Amino acid sequence: VASSSRFCYLALRNGTDALVENKYISGNDIEFEKECRIFTDSPTAPQLDAFIEDAECNIYIEAKCHEIFDSHNVKLKNKYWEYFENNEVLHTALEKTQKGEEEFDLPLSLFGIDKSSSRFDIKQLICHLIGIKEQNKGKKAKLIYLFFEPIADNDEDTALINKVFGDLTTEIESIFESDIIKRFCDDNNIELIAIKENSRIMEPLDLSNISYIYPKKK
Repeated sequence: VASSSRFCYLALRNGTDALVENKYISGNDIEFEKECRIFTDSPTAPQLDAFIEDAECNIYIEAKCHEIFDSHNVKLKNKYWEYFENNEVLHTALEKTQKGEEEFDLPLSLFGIDKSSSRFDIKQLICHLIGIKEQNKGKKAKLIYLFFEPIADNDEDTALINKVFGDLTTEIESIFESDIIKRFCDDNNIELIAIKENSRIMEPLDLSNISYIYPKKK
C-alpha cells in the first residue's frame, strides 16, 4: 500500500489509454523507473516512476500515495547551491536563504505556502524539474503527478480524505503557479499536470476513476 512505484505500475501496466483520451499524451510504450541525472559525479540521481517517449514531447510520471500524509520542507544539499547560482530563475531563491554547512533551506513562502510545512514535496519537485531540464535539453516535456485517492467505507473517513485532498489541491495550485516554478517551467518547456485515481483499491487507471487536480479541466 505504501509503495508509489507499485501504484504507478498497477495504474499503468495495462496501458495509458486514460491519459491518451484526455490528450495528455499521444501513446507509445511506457518505461517504469526513469533516472534523470543532474550531477555526473553523484552516485544517485532523481528517479521518476515512469517515462514515455512521446511523438510530441517526453512524458515523466511521478506517483504518490502515503507521502502526502507526511510533512515536508524545502531542504537541499549544498551541491545545489552552485546550480542555483548559475540559473537565471533559481538564483533568485538564494536571496531568501543562507548557505549552511551541508544544506540550505528555502522558505515555503517562495511557493505561495503560508504554513510551517506542506503535504506536497516541493524539494522533490525542484530536483525532478532540474533533472528533466538536464535530460531534455529544451525539448518539450510534461511532468504528470499521479495521486491515489482511496474511496472510504464510512462518512468519517471520507471527510478526512476530502480534507487531505482539499489541502493538497490548494497547495498544488499555489506551488505550480508560484513565480519561481512557473518561470523555470516556461524557460525549459516543461508542462506540469496533476491527476488522481479515485478507487477502493489500486487498479488500472481508466476514464471511470481518473480525476483532475491541475490544471482544472474546463
